[in-house]
Amino acid sequence: MKTDKSVKVAIYGTDYRVSGAADEDYIRGIADYVDHTMRDISHQGRHISPVRIAVLAAFNIADELFQLRGDNPSEVELGGNEEKAERLLKLFEELED
Repeated sequence: MKTDKSVKVAIYGTDYRVSGAADEDYIRGIADYVDHTMRDISHQGRHISPVRIAVLAAFNIADELFQLRGDNPSEVELGGNEEKAERLLKLFEELED
């Protein structure tokens, strides 16, 4: 049985501690992907707030997911997102500098 590990990652200049049963390299890879997506968006020439950058990154990553799965977002059952959100919020604990 896998036990939850705590991994420190940096995303867009902020350190986070992510807890989960996934492999440490896998968690770091996801964090690097999110960080890279956010930095790509921020380098598009305009000044955009970090929150807006995060939302645009989430939108782009969701688009990639739907395209890979071949899903139409308007036909996807959205139930259960509150439970998923709660689990994700528990995983991320922002580190104090």
